[in-house]
Amino acid sequence: MKRALILLLLLLLTVGPGAAPALAAQPRVGISCPYEPSLWPAAVYRTAETAAEELELNYVLKAASTAQEQAEDLEMFVRQGFDAIVLLPIDDSLEDVARRAMADGVRLYCFVCSPGALEPDFGLLADGEALGELAADAIGAQLTDGGRVAILGCAAGGEVLARQVAAFRSALQARHPQVEIVGEWLADGPGREDGARTGAQILAEVEDIDAAFACTEGLAAGLTDALAAQGRLEELRALSCTGGSKSLLEWAQALPEELHFSVQTCSPYAVEEMLRLCAGLLQGEETADAPLPARTLEREDFDAWLADCGAADAPF
Repeated sequence: MKRALILLLLLLLTVGPGAAPALAAQPRVGISCPYEPSLWPAAVYRTAETAAEELELNYVLKAASTAQEQAEDLEMFVRQGFDAIVLLPIDDSLEDVARRAMADGVRLYCFVCSPGALEPDFGLLADGEALGELAADAIGAQLTDGGRVAILGCAAGGEVLARQVAAFRSALQARHPQVEIVGEWLADGPGREDGARTGAQILAEVEDIDAAFACTEGLAAGLTDALAAQGRLEELRALSCTGGSKSLLEWAQALPEELHFSVQTCSPYAVEEMLRLCAGLLQGEETADAPLPARTLEREDFDAWLADCGAADAPF
């Protein structure tokens, strides 16, 4: 008994109240984003992982394949007492669970978009309308003599993607009336396989297409897969999509030279700045919501843009 008490005393003197790891005193941050093995979401995930390590955040990073899985991740963060959540929502169905997290005292920081009508504690947010308008101008500039354009939206894309499509449609009709919209199709999801399935549907329903706008990188890549499978890729004169990952830009370089390809981007690599701002907010700093700048990238811009983003050697 005496020996046990001595051992206990030595343990208390060794550990002490001030000897706990510094990490335990840091705010706990949950980072939640969509899962995609390549393209834009993968660039967000890998950049977030690297940035969180460099910033020495006390974090857990989760990638979800479905909105339900992402909701469960957010609920787990709340149950485990996380101080903040950095969220890139899959769609607007995350609004209720995100609102409950905020009601429980968890600070919510949103990247690119906020689910539904929710106003987060901080947001580094994309301008969906600007992206759509830039895409309309990029395609309209290639079809000055007229042409037919197909629009690929995403049923699971939430308000940001819906705003992109609506802005593209409105800007094209107002600024480039010589271009005819042959139809709008909603893919089930944002990925390449979704784009290939929806692309096959478009080709079965429409005889001639001169151009297309896709609201995600995956949908654009899938559409070209569908066109190539039917030997019709050479028909396409212009293709625009929103995105900006290194994977997309490398893929686009293999497209036919005659096909004018452009990407309207809010950089996925800006999640590094997002986490840097969040680290400051958690330390009591103040900063206002900020927009993610939108721009159009042509093929010749890709290398310089990646270098400017610090992503020249990024895996995605």
